[in-house]
Amino acid sequence: MLFNLQLQALCRKLQAQFSDAEVIYVDIFTIISNLIANYSHYGFKQPLMASCGYGGAPLKYNHQVNCGKGRVVEGTSVTDKGCSDSTEHVNWDGIHYTQASNQYVSSQILTGKYSDPPF
Repeated sequence: MLFNLQLQALCRKLQAQFSDAEVIYVDIFTIISNLIANYSHYGFKQPLMASCGYGGAPLKYNHQVNCGKGRVVEGTSVTDKGCSDSTEHVNWDGIHYTQASNQYVSSQILTGKYSDPPF
């Protein structure tokens, strides 16, 4: 939240400094927070658990094992595999969002209500 406040302030400063340019701040933090808090309303079944990850609930994430790649963890060879339906997940690999999540985010950005200045 602090990062976004500082980013918004910087965008306003740049808007004033470069009046011939369009500098638009988009509050993606609020969009993502809403998606995670209300995931089932948008058709998702898993708000935090990675679609493609290694490990158990609640996150199915291990930073040592990248999606689709094998690795030896604590003496055992493991392979990270994707789930059967990534459209049920908000999170793809513990770091990135799924295509379905990104579609939701882009639809919200295009409303203009999360932009400063709004469009």
